[in-house]
Amino acid sequence: MSAAFHPRPDQPLSQQAAALLYDEAVQDGAVLAGAKSDDPRGTPLALLAASTIHIPHLTLLMAVLEGVDPDDDFTVVADDARLRSAALIRLGDDALLAHARELGYDPRVWRAQAIIQTVSAVSAGVSCGARDELPLAGVELRRAALALADAIAVVAGDAMAVPSYLASALSGWLSCYARASQHA
Repeated sequence: MSAAFHPRPDQPLSQQAAALLYDEAVQDGAVLAGAKSDDPRGTPLALLAASTIHIPHLTLLMAVLEGVDPDDDFTVVADDARLRSAALIRLGDDALLAHARELGYDPRVWRAQAIIQTVSAVSAGVSCGARDELPLAGVELRRAALALADAIAVVAGDAMAVPSYLASALSGWLSCYARASQHA
Protein backbone atom coordinates (compact mmCIF):
# COMPACT_ATOMS: atom_id res chain seq x y z
CA MET A 1 0.00 0.00 0.00
CA SER A 2 1.37 3.39 -0.89
CA ALA A 3 1.93 6.04 1.73
CA ALA A 4 3.02 8.92 -0.43
CA PHE A 5 1.12 11.63 1.35
CA HIS A 6 0.43 12.15 5.04
CA PRO A 7 -1.72 15.19 5.85
CA ARG A 8 -0.95 16.94 9.11
CA PRO A 9 -3.76 16.96 11.66
CA ASP A 10 -3.23 20.63 12.53
CA GLN A 11 -3.38 21.87 8.92
CA PRO A 12 -6.37 22.31 6.62
CA LEU A 13 -6.49 19.87 3.73
CA SER A 14 -6.05 21.54 0.32
CA GLN A 15 -7.99 20.48 -2.77
CA GLN A 16 -4.75 19.42 -4.42
CA ALA A 17 -3.79 17.26 -1.43
CA ALA A 18 -7.29 15.75 -1.29
CA ALA A 19 -7.11 14.94 -5.02
CA LEU A 20 -3.77 13.20 -4.47
CA LEU A 21 -5.24 11.22 -1.59
CA TYR A 22 -8.25 10.27 -3.73
CA ASP A 23 -6.04 8.92 -6.53
CA GLU A 24 -3.82 7.12 -4.03
CA ALA A 25 -6.85 5.54 -2.36
CA VAL A 26 -8.29 4.31 -5.66
CA GLN A 27 -4.98 2.54 -6.34
CA ASP A 28 -4.61 1.20 -2.79
CA GLY A 29 -8.20 0.02 -2.72
CA ALA A 30 -7.46 -2.65 -5.31
CA VAL A 31 -5.84 -4.72 -2.55
CA LEU A 32 -9.23 -5.45 -0.93
CA ALA A 33 -11.75 -4.38 -3.56
CA GLY A 34 -10.08 -5.58 -6.72
CA ALA A 35 -13.04 -4.28 -8.74
CA LYS A 36 -12.51 -2.71 -12.12
CA SER A 37 -14.99 -0.24 -13.55
CA ASP A 38 -14.59 -1.69 -17.05
CA ASP A 39 -15.57 -5.19 -15.90
CA PRO A 40 -19.02 -5.84 -17.39
CA ARG A 41 -20.03 -7.73 -14.23
CA GLY A 42 -19.30 -4.61 -12.18
CA THR A 43 -22.71 -2.97 -12.30
CA PRO A 44 -23.17 0.09 -10.13
CA LEU A 45 -25.52 -1.81 -7.82
CA ALA A 46 -23.15 -4.78 -7.44
CA LEU A 47 -20.21 -2.49 -6.69
CA LEU A 48 -22.22 -0.51 -4.14
CA ALA A 49 -23.46 -3.69 -2.47
CA ALA A 50 -19.89 -5.02 -2.29
CA SER A 51 -18.82 -1.90 -0.44
CA THR A 52 -21.17 -2.56 2.46
CA ILE A 53 -18.97 -5.31 3.91
CA HIS A 54 -16.16 -2.86 4.69
CA ILE A 55 -18.18 -0.31 6.67
CA PRO A 56 -18.44 -2.08 10.07
CA HIS A 57 -14.72 -2.86 10.14
CA LEU A 58 -13.77 0.70 9.16
CA THR A 59 -16.13 2.11 11.79
CA LEU A 60 -14.37 0.17 14.56
CA LEU A 61 -10.90 1.10 13.30
CA MET A 62 -11.74 4.80 13.06
CA ALA A 63 -13.21 4.75 16.58
CA VAL A 64 -9.85 3.48 17.85
CA LEU A 65 -7.91 6.11 15.88
CA GLU A 66 -10.13 8.96 17.06
CA GLY A 67 -9.16 8.22 20.64
CA VAL A 68 -5.39 8.38 20.19
CA ASP A 69 -2.85 11.11 19.72
CA PRO A 70 -1.49 11.30 16.15
CA ASP A 71 2.02 10.95 17.59
CA ASP A 72 1.19 7.58 19.19
CA ASP A 73 2.23 4.49 17.29
CA PHE A 74 -1.00 3.00 15.99
CA THR A 75 0.36 2.25 12.52
CA VAL A 76 -1.17 -1.22 12.30
CA VAL A 77 -4.64 0.14 13.04
CA ALA A 78 -4.05 3.14 10.79
CA ASP A 79 -2.83 0.97 7.92
CA ASP A 80 -5.90 -1.25 8.21
CA ALA A 81 -8.17 1.81 8.34
CA ARG A 82 -6.44 3.23 5.27
CA LEU A 83 -6.88 -0.08 3.46
CA ARG A 84 -10.59 -0.36 4.37
CA SER A 85 -11.34 3.24 3.44
CA ALA A 86 -9.33 2.83 0.22
CA ALA A 87 -11.41 -0.24 -0.67
CA LEU A 88 -14.58 1.78 -0.14
CA ILE A 89 -13.23 4.61 -2.28
CA ARG A 90 -12.18 2.16 -5.01
CA LEU A 91 -15.58 0.48 -5.06
CA GLY A 92 -17.41 3.82 -4.94
CA ASP A 93 -15.25 5.24 -7.71
CA ASP A 94 -15.78 2.13 -9.82
CA ALA A 95 -19.54 2.39 -9.23
CA LEU A 96 -19.43 6.05 -10.28
CA LEU A 97 -17.50 5.18 -13.46
CA ALA A 98 -19.83 2.30 -14.33
CA HIS A 99 -22.91 4.45 -13.68
CA ALA A 100 -21.47 7.32 -15.74
CA ARG A 101 -20.74 4.92 -18.60
CA GLU A 102 -24.33 3.60 -18.46
CA LEU A 103 -25.92 7.06 -18.48
CA GLY A 104 -23.34 9.03 -20.45
CA TYR A 105 -22.22 11.72 -18.00
CA ASP A 106 -18.75 12.90 -16.99
CA PRO A 107 -17.76 11.33 -13.64
CA ARG A 108 -14.95 13.86 -13.11
CA VAL A 109 -17.52 16.45 -12.01
CA TRP A 110 -18.68 14.15 -9.21
CA ARG A 111 -15.14 13.17 -8.21
CA ALA A 112 -14.35 16.86 -7.90
CA GLN A 113 -17.49 17.31 -5.78
CA ALA A 114 -16.33 14.52 -3.45
CA ILE A 115 -12.95 16.21 -3.09
CA ILE A 116 -14.50 19.63 -2.38
CA GLN A 117 -16.82 18.11 0.24
CA THR A 118 -13.85 16.35 1.86
CA VAL A 119 -11.79 19.53 2.04
CA SER A 120 -14.73 21.35 3.57
CA ALA A 121 -15.44 18.62 6.14
CA VAL A 122 -11.81 18.14 7.17
CA SER A 123 -11.15 21.88 7.32
CA ALA A 124 -14.25 22.41 9.45
CA GLY A 125 -13.08 19.66 11.77
CA VAL A 126 -9.63 21.24 12.10
CA SER A 127 -10.95 24.75 12.67
CA CYS A 128 -13.46 23.78 15.35
CA GLY A 129 -11.22 21.28 17.10
CA ALA A 130 -13.12 18.13 16.16
CA ARG A 131 -11.97 16.34 19.31
CA ASP A 132 -14.23 18.63 21.35
CA GLU A 133 -17.29 17.55 19.38
CA LEU A 134 -18.46 14.26 17.97
CA PRO A 135 -15.33 12.79 16.31
CA LEU A 136 -15.02 13.91 12.70
CA ALA A 137 -14.52 10.37 11.39
CA GLY A 138 -17.72 9.23 13.09
CA VAL A 139 -19.68 12.06 11.54
CA GLU A 140 -18.18 11.39 8.11
CA LEU A 141 -18.73 7.63 8.33
CA ARG A 142 -22.37 8.17 9.26
CA ARG A 143 -22.83 10.60 6.38
CA ALA A 144 -21.12 8.17 3.98
CA ALA A 145 -23.22 5.21 5.14
CA LEU A 146 -26.45 7.16 4.69
CA ALA A 147 -25.37 8.36 1.25
CA LEU A 148 -24.42 4.80 0.25
CA ALA A 149 -27.82 3.52 1.40
CA ASP A 150 -29.53 6.29 -0.58
CA ALA A 151 -27.48 5.50 -3.70
CA ILE A 152 -28.37 1.81 -3.46
CA ALA A 153 -32.04 2.63 -2.94
CA VAL A 154 -32.32 4.91 -5.99
CA VAL A 155 -29.95 3.25 -8.45
CA ALA A 156 -32.80 1.57 -10.32
CA GLY A 157 -35.34 4.39 -10.01
CA ASP A 158 -33.89 7.89 -9.75
CA ALA A 159 -30.68 7.28 -11.66
CA MET A 160 -29.56 10.91 -11.76
CA ALA A 161 -29.55 11.14 -7.96
CA VAL A 162 -26.90 8.39 -7.74
CA PRO A 163 -23.82 10.52 -8.55
CA SER A 164 -24.67 13.07 -5.86
CA TYR A 165 -25.07 10.34 -3.25
CA LEU A 166 -21.87 8.70 -4.41
CA ALA A 167 -19.96 11.99 -4.12
CA SER A 168 -21.14 12.32 -0.52
CA ALA A 169 -20.18 8.74 0.32
CA LEU A 170 -16.79 9.11 -1.37
CA SER A 171 -16.20 12.31 0.59
CA GLY A 172 -16.88 10.57 3.90
CA TRP A 173 -14.58 7.69 3.07
CA LEU A 174 -11.87 10.06 1.82
CA SER A 175 -12.08 11.95 5.12
CA CYS A 176 -11.41 8.66 6.91
CA TYR A 177 -8.55 7.86 4.55
CA ALA A 178 -7.02 11.28 5.28
CA ARG A 179 -7.45 10.81 9.04
CA ALA A 180 -5.89 7.33 8.96
CA SER A 181 -3.03 8.71 6.86
CA GLN A 182 -2.16 11.06 9.70
CA HIS A 183 -1.31 8.01 11.82
CA ALA A 184 0.45 5.96 9.13
